[in-house]
Amino acid sequence: MARRILTLPIFLILLMTGCQDKTATDQADFLVQIRLASEPDNLHPMFSRSAYATQIENLVFYPLAEFDPYTLELMPLLIEEMPKAELIEEGEFEGLYRYSFRMREEASWDDGKPVTAYDYLFTIKAAFNPRVNAPSWRGFLDAIRAVEIDAEDPKSCEVYLSGKNMISDLIVVNFAVFPVHIYDAGNLMGDILLDELRVDVPEDTLVSWYPKLESFADAFSSVQYNRETISGAGPYRFVEWGTGQSIILEKKENWWGDQVEDAPDMMKGNPTRITYTFVPDENTALAAMKDGAFDIFSEVGSEAFLQLKNDPQYADRFNFYTPSLMQFHALELNNRDPKLADARVRKALAALLDYDAIIENLTAGLAQRTVGPIHPSKPYYNREIMAPGQDLELAREYLAEAGWRDTNGDGTVDKVIDGVPTELDLSVLVSQRKEGQQIALILQQNAARVGIGIEIETRDGQQILSALRTRDFDILPMRVRSNPYMYDPYQTWHSDSDKPGGSNRSGYHDKEVDEIIERIRLAEDPAEVHRLYLEFQEELAKDQPVIFLYVPEEKIIANKRIRMQPSSRRPGYFENLFEQASI
Repeated sequence: MARRILTLPIFLILLMTGCQDKTATDQADFLVQIRLASEPDNLHPMFSRSAYATQIENLVFYPLAEFDPYTLELMPLLIEEMPKAELIEEGEFEGLYRYSFRMREEASWDDGKPVTAYDYLFTIKAAFNPRVNAPSWRGFLDAIRAVEIDAEDPKSCEVYLSGKNMISDLIVVNFAVFPVHIYDAGNLMGDILLDELRVDVPEDTLVSWYPKLESFADAFSSVQYNRETISGAGPYRFVEWGTGQSIILEKKENWWGDQVEDAPDMMKGNPTRITYTFVPDENTALAAMKDGAFDIFSEVGSEAFLQLKNDPQYADRFNFYTPSLMQFHALELNNRDPKLADARVRKALAALLDYDAIIENLTAGLAQRTVGPIHPSKPYYNREIMAPGQDLELAREYLAEAGWRDTNGDGTVDKVIDGVPTELDLSVLVSQRKEGQQIALILQQNAARVGIGIEIETRDGQQILSALRTRDFDILPMRVRSNPYMYDPYQTWHSDSDKPGGSNRSGYHDKEVDEIIERIRLAEDPAEVHRLYLEFQEELAKDQPVIFLYVPEEKIIANKRIRMQPSSRRPGYFENLFEQASI
């Protein structure tokens, strides 16, 4: 259970963390202080939507396999070795692909109980419980048809997939596994088979057959398992969550990963305690960093980063890193809004921005343009697509073609929608991050020149996440992570993913794009997959469902007492790999 702490003034928190930092090198323990710009929404991998949550969850929960921070190769964690696909040519599973694996003998949960294939099966069943709000997980795991556990060895398992494609390996091994004895202590899901959860019947019908599904979902999604009981097989144990202040993790005693010979990097846990402190305001956080309160400060504004880097008085205290991230920045547009449903309006908005100036002025040139959701480092990134540029006259033309004109002379274009005269007034939700605020201001100023009204609304991180979940936004600056593996557009761009809890944030629907996505998932020929990816990007560019901005270089300031190697995987560092340095 989490041990609650009192809400303290931020200056007191910084004073306390600063004191910890000054004594850390005199202690046997290796204490690390990390600044986060926002508080996570929860610490439940199936429900969390915050990148900060994922960062912390990755140290508590383990998948069967994870990407190496530097080689970006998929490496076994909970399992002994990576499974290989085997086509079944006869019998009950004819035509399916079988993956066989065994959990590491050493693998255990927080309480010392062994990790078994039953935990793996439970996690999959939990995702397919229709009352569990996890449509993105269900979409990701949809190809799994059966899981068979060795009756003689509960650590051994065979998984059967319908078809093989570029993400099949990922589907089998790359999702967080939950301990069944903790997350289903009442064994509510124990008697329900995976086949029964996959029956093609209405959700209410399935729940009427198995009422325990409702009870389990209520418990599984409760505050207890979102913020209090946070338990996994990773190297760190959840200690406490001080609401609005910090989250603390501690390295497990007798961590089982230390017993594994030639363990991959992701299995290491060097710091003995990691404290994540939430400080949204950059100036406050920088002052605390200079005062020794933090060891790591990422997401630094470009101007502040370069000023500090070029200041000789800090050369002996800090290291500065700028890894290129597997991430892109974009303006999310709510395509469900009648004002934004027409691609011509979205294209008009895209024509308002001077992208080169944004990159130069807001990132000090530490970024590159991008035209879609696929990272430019991927070989199937479509370099033939012409990125939008600033063209206010073109924006006016798009609006006029879509029927938006200033008929009442108030300076804002209007149109009759569903019989109601409607002004083209939109809002942009921003957090306290300077980049998002500055981009919103640029958009607002240029929009006024073509007759679009833009209101900027500042919200805290939790309010932003809530608006995203409920789809209560018009425009929202976003930072979206890219996967080191083959890009799967289903989660974000397929119509089926536009549902509560789904990852189709923009509400984009297009039958042709849906078909391309489905063909990408099924294609096995690399040349065909490449062609489909290019086609997918072309179709997105035509519809402009969001405004793609740039791929950033992360800006990280690290106390020199920390030895670290930057990574292209967000957040640009892996705190479990930090080492102490003599300074």
